[in-house]
Amino acid sequence: MTALVTLESKADLSKQVTMTDADFQLGEDAQSSQLEVGDQVTLGDLLNLLLVYSANDAAMAIARTVGGSVDTFVQMMNTEAKKLGMTGTNFVNPSGLHDDKHYTTPYDIYLMLNRAYQDYPDFSKIASQSQYQTSVTGTEGQSTFLSTTTDEYLDGTYSLPSNVQILASKTGTTDEAGSCLALVVQNGYGVPFIAIVTGADTKDTLYGDMSKLLRLTNTDPDAASSSTGTTSSSTDAASSSTESVSASSQTGESVTASSVSG
Repeated sequence: MTALVTLESKADLSKQVTMTDADFQLGEDAQSSQLEVGDQVTLGDLLNLLLVYSANDAAMAIARTVGGSVDTFVQMMNTEAKKLGMTGTNFVNPSGLHDDKHYTTPYDIYLMLNRAYQDYPDFSKIASQSQYQTSVTGTEGQSTFLSTTTDEYLDGTYSLPSNVQILASKTGTTDEAGSCLALVVQNGYGVPFIAIVTGADTKDTLYGDMSKLLRLTNTDPDAASSSTGTTSSSTDAASSSTESVSASSQTGESVTASSVSG
């Protein structure tokens, strides 16, 4: 949602942003980029770090830059959630780090990701990268650093099912939520799907169940109704014409996919 609100705001992605100490007040074990207090980067760099590397410091800097304050930006996030019909969602921070009052559902993630993919080509361009090089103006002059995606399909750790292409990806991991992955993919018949796995207890489980799901989506659309598996009631509610499939899971996490709908 942080990326979606930023793109919807039409903020100038070339704007220079100076990192502050508050951007790094994230709690123990929170993922941060290689940026330091006083470094200057563009808003576009921060958006790339957010989507490619899941950098929480980038999320905080984006929020105060686009919203004027983090609190105002969070209000913008919740306003957008209501517009999209995300009735099972409430945001209290721009990073997604755990808070009992910060929550969402797989169906709401679908709504959010569908909007970002459909309406903002820059989202897919950024969120499908395997790595991103950031240019920094720091206290000692110009420098760059390379960040590798947190998606372990895109970095080659796990193999995608054949004939499946990632169009956009976002990971998310906390102790409380487990390992989560939301993808926009295109199957071998050119049909885009949104596939979501949440609550996995290990990365092997996460990517194993996602691969099961992606294999289910990789079917001839003319035969989909008879070959894609079990209909998921939560995603089917998106549209009467939205195809929806689910894969079995033995670990209790949520595993679902739905075709992209306009």
